[in-house]
Amino acid sequence: MKMKLFLIGTIAAGIFANWPAEADYSDHYMWNGKSWIAKSTSGLEHIIQNGDEITFNFLTDRCLEDIHKDCYYKKLRSQLGEKYGSGEYNNKSVRYTFSVKKEKRHGANMKLWELKPFGGNTWTVPTIAITQDWININHINGHGHEGMVSRDYNFPHGVWNHFIVDTKQSPNDDGYVVVKMNGEIVFNYRGKTTWNHRFSNDYIFGPYICCGNQSPNEPNHKLAYKNITKYVH
Repeated sequence: MKMKLFLIGTIAAGIFANWPAEADYSDHYMWNGKSWIAKSTSGLEHIIQNGDEITFNFLTDRCLEDIHKDCYYKKLRSQLGEKYGSGEYNNKSVRYTFSVKKEKRHGANMKLWELKPFGGNTWTVPTIAITQDWININHINGHGHEGMVSRDYNFPHGVWNHFIVDTKQSPNDDGYVVVKMNGEIVFNYRGKTTWNHRFSNDYIFGPYICCGNQSPNEPNHKLAYKNITKYVH
């Protein structure tokens, strides 16, 4: 794939430096015995594997453009996700687990984990999003506040935090999302958890700052993950 460097913004909006492009996207990234979709505006060489642990060196002073135009939309990310269509469909009870450690609290709020219907060429939004400041769900396919439920929580930095996400993705009132962190319930919701769709629900993990929310002097970040699992009840 031909790589392109894309310079975006101004000093006020934040400028990404031109850097030699390595790899920014792969739909066959192997880690821990599984093939993943990998995207990194830092470059895939800054995703470091160590057995069943993986570290994202999230560099914010550059942006390598990929086929999804992340840089054009002022998005910074370094993420792994399930292969397209490999997730579960609606109306099933599923448990997801992951452990994450962020070195310190600094810079913009970022997503740590999300569940998203894979729509192919059809635009979709995440139905569950866990950031370092809040957790929300969205049962409407849109970016507005209608259909969204959000809760703040305290995410400790510099230590491992162990998450369990129990959910039934349902457009009806029998849906639920329960999130535990370090054994404590930090989000508990019953009701609609998604909209009517035919797509697979795929999870994505790794740091993501959306749409120009980074500051002009956004610091680099370092996040490590392990214990990435999925169980269908």
